[in-house]
Amino acid sequence: MDEFNLQQLSIIIVLRNCSAEYTSQFLKRIKQNYGRLLQLKVLKLITPGLQHITTGLKSKYWEYLTSYSTNYVNKAKSLVTDMAFLWKYSLKESHYFIQFTDHIIVEGNIISRLLGYVKTLTGTWLWADNVKGILSARFYQTKAFPAMIEYIDLLGNQMPVNSILNFYRQFRFSHHVNNISPPLPLRENYYFTADNPPAKLTTSLTYGGGYSLQDIYNIKRGYFWAMIPQKGDYIIIKLKDAVMINRILIETGSHLDEDIIPGGTLSVAFHQEALSTANADCYSSNYTKLADFTAPTVNLYLTKTIVKCIKVVITPIPFKDLQFWVIFKTIAIYT
Repeated sequence: MDEFNLQQLSIIIVLRNCSAEYTSQFLKRIKQNYGRLLQLKVLKLITPGLQHITTGLKSKYWEYLTSYSTNYVNKAKSLVTDMAFLWKYSLKESHYFIQFTDHIIVEGNIISRLLGYVKTLTGTWLWADNVKGILSARFYQTKAFPAMIEYIDLLGNQMPVNSILNFYRQFRFSHHVNNISPPLPLRENYYFTADNPPAKLTTSLTYGGGYSLQDIYNIKRGYFWAMIPQKGDYIIIKLKDAVMINRILIETGSHLDEDIIPGGTLSVAFHQEALSTANADCYSSNYTKLADFTAPTVNLYLTKTIVKCIKVVITPIPFKDLQFWVIFKTIAIYT
C-alpha cells in the first residue's frame, strides 16, 4: 500500500487483559512484523478502559441472570466494552469504521476501492454489509455512532444479558468469539397462575423486549419490557365477555429497582357502564378508578363484580424524572 493511502488509514489493535508473558510475546511479534506501520503511526495498540461505557455500573447484575460461569459473563462484558471504546475512538479519528467479520488477507489498493464503493451508496445509511465483495466486513459511517453508543450504554445499564448478546453477536470481532453468541438461559423466568379469561390487550407503551403483553396474558410467563413510559401511556384489557372477577394482580419490576412502574392507576369499566357506550368500546368507556400504583404491584380484591374492561394508566410522580424502562411480569385476573 502506498504512502498516500496509508495516511488515510488507522489500524487499531485493542489489547486484552492477558498475562504479562503473553502480552510481551504478542507485542514482540507486532514490532517484528509491522514495525513500519508503527513508525508511521498507522498501527496503534490501545488498552480500553471501563470509562468508555458511562452507565454500565449495573452490569454487576448480569451474573444474577445467567447460570454460565463468571469467566463467561466477564468475556461478554469485555466484548461490549471493547466495541463501545472502538466506536468512540473512531468517532474522533475518522469518517468511516470497518468491522471485520472474518479473518482476511488485504491485497491491492483497498482504500481507494472502499471509497469508490461509498460513492455508489445513496440515501441515508448507517452501515453496509459485505462491501460488494471487497471485504468480509461491515462498513460504518462514524456519525451514526453516538446513537449506537447510547444504545450500548443502555444495554450495560439495564438490558438482560440475553438481549445484550443478541445485539452484540453481529459485531463479534472474529470467529474466535463464536462461543459468546448463543443466548444464555435466564434464571429469572417469570411465571404466574391465573384464570385470565379470553381478552384482547392493547397498549400505547413502546415494546422494548421480552414477550408481548398479549402473550404474557395468554401463556402466563415471561415479561413485557416497556421503553421509557410517558404520562398517559396505558394498557387496556378488553374481556371478550363480561366476567365476574374477584381479584386483579399487576406486577412490575425485576432485580433492578428502576424497572418498576413509576406511578399509575388501575380502573375498571363495569358491565353496565361498558354497555352504555357505543359497541362497548373500552377506549371510551366510563371507568371507575379502584387503585393507585403506590408500589410496584397492585393486588386488588373485588366483591364478585362483573367487569368488561380493565385499564392501567401511567401517571409518574411529579418530582421524579423518569429515565428507566419498566418490566411488566404479571397480568393476572382471577374469577
